[in-house]
Amino acid sequence: MHTLHTRLPYLLLLGLVVSPPVLASDAPQRKEGLWEMKMEGDAKGAMPPMKQCIDAKTDAAMQKHAMQGGGPNACSKHSFSKTATGWVSDAVCKHGNTTSTTHSVISGDLNSAYTIDSQIRFDPPMDGKAEMRSKIAVRWLGACPAGWKPGDIEAGGRRFNSLEMQKMQAGTPPGGKMSPEQMKQMMEAMKKQQGAN
Repeated sequence: MHTLHTRLPYLLLLGLVVSPPVLASDAPQRKEGLWEMKMEGDAKGAMPPMKQCIDAKTDAAMQKHAMQGGGPNACSKHSFSKTATGWVSDAVCKHGNTTSTTHSVISGDLNSAYTIDSQIRFDPPMDGKAEMRSKIAVRWLGACPAGWKPGDIEAGGRRFNSLEMQKMQAGTPPGGKMSPEQMKQMMEAMKKQQGAN
């Protein structure tokens, strides 16, 4: 059984999954609706397949959050550039005492299906991992189902709203960790959301 602590390196990938780093003036936005995301590589099995409901406003907000690494000062570098076949993103961010260096290649069509190939290095190693590779396959499924709202994510049979989670995380110092009280509040909020779905 994976605990939140042992999943931490994989949770860093969640930012790439739910909000690919394509926030730039010339970058296209993802099509509104329901997207399915499946991880492969080192993260396969650690994170279940996910579904996410987005609209233009929430997708832009989640992209901004991902570009900041969870906080406005957490990332010392975050570059993005268009290539002949897609996009390339590089980031250097702090997560507690660990610095992560991420290189991602995004290819495909943000209106139908795309992949994110990522390599992340951790210095010092995070939870025993010095490096992690992953491939994330993302595809558009159609309109969001009835009862879903933009920002909703379903994983492992549970649904929560990523924008609500970001609001709770807002009080965390840049590059820092959530306090036990903040973690408790987040877990309670997730249970409430699950009960309401």
